Amino acid sequence: MPLAHHHFAPLLAACLTVLPAAALAASPDPQPAAVARIAPAGSTEERALRAIQDEAVQRVQALMERMEGMPDGPARDDLERQIGAIKDDSEIEFLEAVVRFAQERDDEQTVFEAERQIRSARRATSSGEVCDDEFDPNNLCTFPTTIVPDNYPGLQIPFGEEDWYKIRVQRNGTLNIALTFTNASGDIDIRLYDACGGNLIGQSLSQTNTEQITYKNVQTTRHLYLRVGMITGTCNSYTMNIVITSTTNANATFTPPGWTAPVVPRNVGNATVNSCPLSATLAGNGNTWMNTATNLTGDNCPAYQGQVTLDDSLLHATAMNDNSAPMLWSTLNSGPYTIRGGRHTVRHTADVFNEMFESNENDNVYSNQWVWSPLATAYSAPHVRDFPPLKGVGTYRNADGASYTRNAGVAWVIAAAPFTPGDDYDLRVYSDYTGSTSGFTTLLGSSAASSNNTDLVIGHYSGTPSTVYPAVDRFLAGSGNDYALDQSDARQRNGNLNTTSGFSWTPVTLEPNRIADVYEAYMNAGTTYYFTLRILSGTTPMQFRILPPTSGGVFHVGSGVGSNTFGNPLTLTYPALNTGWHPVVVYRRSGTNAGTELTYDFEWSTTTLVDVPDSKPASELMLAGAIPNPIRDRGRIHYVLPAAGEVVLAVFDVNGRLVRDLATGSRPAGAHSVEWDGSRSDGARAAAGIYWARLRFGEQVLTRRIALVR
Repeated sequence: MPLAHHHFAPLLAACLTVLPAAALAASPDPQPAAVARIAPAGSTEERALRAIQDEAVQRVQALMERMEGMPDGPARDDLERQIGAIKDDSEIEFLEAVVRFAQERDDEQTVFEAERQIRSARRATSSGEVCDDEFDPNNLCTFPTTIVPDNYPGLQIPFGEEDWYKIRVQRNGTLNIALTFTNASGDIDIRLYDACGGNLIGQSLSQTNTEQITYKNVQTTRHLYLRVGMITGTCNSYTMNIVITSTTNANATFTPPGWTAPVVPRNVGNATVNSCPLSATLAGNGNTWMNTATNLTGDNCPAYQGQVTLDDSLLHATAMNDNSAPMLWSTLNSGPYTIRGGRHTVRHTADVFNEMFESNENDNVYSNQWVWSPLATAYSAPHVRDFPPLKGVGTYRNADGASYTRNAGVAWVIAAAPFTPGDDYDLRVYSDYTGSTSGFTTLLGSSAASSNNTDLVIGHYSGTPSTVYPAVDRFLAGSGNDYALDQSDARQRNGNLNTTSGFSWTPVTLEPNRIADVYEAYMNAGTTYYFTLRILSGTTPMQFRILPPTSGGVFHVGSGVGSNTFGNPLTLTYPALNTGWHPVVVYRRSGTNAGTELTYDFEWSTTTLVDVPDSKPASELMLAGAIPNPIRDRGRIHYVLPAAGEVVLAVFDVNGRLVRDLATGSRPAGAHSVEWDGSRSDGARAAAGIYWARLRFGEQVLTRRIALVR
């Protein structure tokens, strides 16, 4: 397969752009594919190229500093000439280094392009000859121009000189060389050698306007040397066309008899050349053995490299030896590999680096998606996972897949959050998985929050599957770090606000790597409800959202109505639009610090929220009362002290009799809260009715009314 040309000189030229009366512009540092290939990031070669650039930049910058404020005149002109010379010399030095590194890697295309640019740069800095072209000087076989199959117009040769070219020809490749020119302007002949100073293996010496050589290389892949010479005339122009063909073909799309496909993943490592069926199920997060086939036809092939990738990662590399005979070649039972659950693409590429010309260049690649059994997850048991695969380009996404079976009859939530800002992973939830060829296709809902913000998919208790299949894919990997996958449902976290005026969950703990809890609140259309979330400990910002009571509803992180996102507590006054069970989700807003524990209180009420003061010290004593109010089973009484001191907080009945002491002793300044479970001092349940919370602090006494219902 021919390779595209690459350009290196602009890389250095950009570094040496001179802006009059200004500092030297910083390099934008592009990385052409060929430069990245011969000088990978962090390599000795890359550092050497950088050093050439850096030295040139420093020298130019020093001259520009001398020019600063210098008036026009001979002295300034001389400095400008020096800057131009530095640019020219450094550009050639850079390209010569590229040639050396490319030769070490046998990268003929890069050698060819870099040498062409060297010649162009040298012509630009010299007066030039009348009969030069872009490849001059190349009049010796020891300094030939390396070329690849292409068409080269506008070449020139003077009488008595030679142009030498070096061409890499694969085993059993047929080289076709054609020169066209005007013979009346000078007779041009061509000769082909097997080495510099080697044997003549082909020639064309006619006196027409065309010279042509066809040569089949039956030996190992090697370089052949072409000599172009003019024996009459003064200077002549010619066009040279180079083509390499081959009957050899490496077909990676051929399915052998007894195989399911050209690539077959299996649960067991016992495939044979004649029997390689796809396993009905593939063990996600377990062992997979991989099998690949390549049908080689035509002539014996040159050496080439192949590879098998899983999604966007290399699974294993393969190599075909030089002079391999045409037949069915297979790699059996490679592995075992641990492949995560979910849908993944396996891709087999023969001749991955385009090392040989083939009779068919369009059958080197076979790819297909298969489905591995999902990771089974449990209620409120998070999993920390490596960064997921890229989604791919097919109809269905590659993803890290799992399964979760909820408690019947309650709402559910799936949450995913990358730990590192800049890592952007997306969550999709499906309803299906059946085996290696089917699953993760029927989408229930998706969430695509930016950066490492939390993705959520929430399902209503009614009309959604009891088992769902979450899948996480990678939109952008800033750092490519881990993420947390969490799943839960609303078991023991539901309350009917039609029959009870308030509910309180306190304290609730989100363990490390837990991302979200889901609740259910029964609300009536036309009634206003009040929700308060107080963060008691932890550093991850939180939020909560109320979702519609829609049977079959599946919602994402932006659905419904959300609380405020800053401050503590987080509150929401919610006028219900519909009657029914509303999913309510409480979650960490991002994966930052998700590996730490977090605790919170969550209060619902049908009456106006008592203002719960902030945690900072107040200028005066404050008693906020109970949340919720009225209290059914338990509630919290919040207060704020303006300074440290002794406090007594107790509950009294309407006759002034002590019901229960709640807090006694020294407390620091700031916000505090204490729970009352509706019991008396003797442990008996207090009767339903009206009570008073009384706070004594020094000489100050505050009271608040509390309603207790049974």
